[in-house]
Amino acid sequence: MPSNAIRLGFLAAIAAGTLLVASTLAEVPQLRLAGTAIPTQFVVGVVAGGVTLVVAVSMYRGGDRRSALQFGLLGVGVPLALTDWRGLATIGALLTLLSVPVAWRVDSRVRERVGDTR
Repeated sequence: MPSNAIRLGFLAAIAAGTLLVASTLAEVPQLRLAGTAIPTQFVVGVVAGGVTLVVAVSMYRGGDRRSALQFGLLGVGVPLALTDWRGLATIGALLTLLSVPVAWRVDSRVRERVGDTR
């Protein structure tokens, strides 16, 4: 089983590649596939989200459920946040922001504080 450092390195490489592709495709506002125009940012978000979901599944299988939840929220939130539909973009942004307290283990810190006051 690969270590967390290898997984995070893989994720960092994917993030850097995504940024490189996104900056290259920024000049093209829409991609055309079979006569259908698709916003470029959505395509980049789907690719990045798909790779992030692969990492989430790997973390889940490795037994790290908190990291799996964090990467799962990111993997779903990023593509939704990059859509042109306001409602979906709002939900995606909220899911992405929700991954931050999961990563910071806010819930366990709150439980510790509440548990100490009794």
